Amino acid sequence: MSVVKSAVPTLSSWSNAQRRALRAAASATRTERARSDVDHVSVVLLAVLAATAPTSFRPGDLAQATGLSERQVWDAVADAEDRGLVESGSAATGRVGVIVPSVLAALGVGGYGLAVEDVRADVRPSGAAVELSDDALAESFDLGAA
Repeated sequence: MSVVKSAVPTLSSWSNAQRRALRAAASATRTERARSDVDHVSVVLLAVLAATAPTSFRPGDLAQATGLSERQVWDAVADAEDRGLVESGSAATGRVGVIVPSVLAALGVGGYGLAVEDVRADVRPSGAAVELSDDALAESFDLGAA
């Protein structure tokens, strides 16, 4: 049985594809940069964001710092993931990444990110933890449910 790979990354591999896209948008030689109309602030932001990896978190540390319980911390991370504020898989792995469309848009470099049509929802095996459905994926890109 052969597996057909799509050119469109799955949601779980989206963050790596996103970082590659940001890195490509920021990279240029001096002469290429001189001919570009992209402002220097955006270039620096794109380069920094491309190198910004997810960070590990300890629910106990966050609970102590915020006054939340550990359960509330986990629930908040899951809610942020569902709303597209942190990268998919953050709640499951304990590694929160913020290179998502809402953050890119807030920083003024949303046009350099991957669009919703550039990613597909993962097909979840029976009994597996749910990643985002197609509707939830569209909503996380501020497109609303289809």
